[in-house]
Amino acid sequence: MTTFFRPRLIPIWLLALVALVALVALVPMAMQVAVQAGVSAHAAVRHGAAASEAQACKQEGASVTMFYNAATGRTGLVCQVNGHWAVVILDEAGREVTSFVKEKMRTFQQVLKYMRNVGYELVQ
Repeated sequence: MTTFFRPRLIPIWLLALVALVALVALVPMAMQVAVQAGVSAHAAVRHGAAASEAQACKQEGASVTMFYNAATGRTGLVCQVNGHWAVVILDEAGREVTSFVKEKMRTFQQVLKYMRNVGYELVQ
C-alpha cells in the first residue's frame, strides 16, 4: 500500500490572523510618519501617497481656491498639483482633517461641482 504525503495546510483563519497582526503593527508607524510630514492620520491611511501630494495646497505661494462648509465649519483648499486637482480639508481650528487628489477630475468646473455636492461653497 502506498502512502501519499499530504502536507498539512495552514488554516486560512491563521493566515488572516497573522495578516491582521501585521497590519495593526504597521498602521501606527505609517500614521506617525505621515503626521510628522504634516498629513492627517485619516488622509495617510485612506488616501496614501495622494495625501502627501495634496500638501502642496498648504504651501506658501500655491494658487489656492478656498471653500467653506457652514454646516461643519470646515474649510476646503483646492489647488492644482502635477496636472491633478488636490483637496485639503481643515477643521475650524485649522487642523487638517484629510487631504486627497481628485485624479479623474480634469477641469475646475468638475471640482466646483464636487465641492458643492459635499456641502462646500466657494469663498474666493
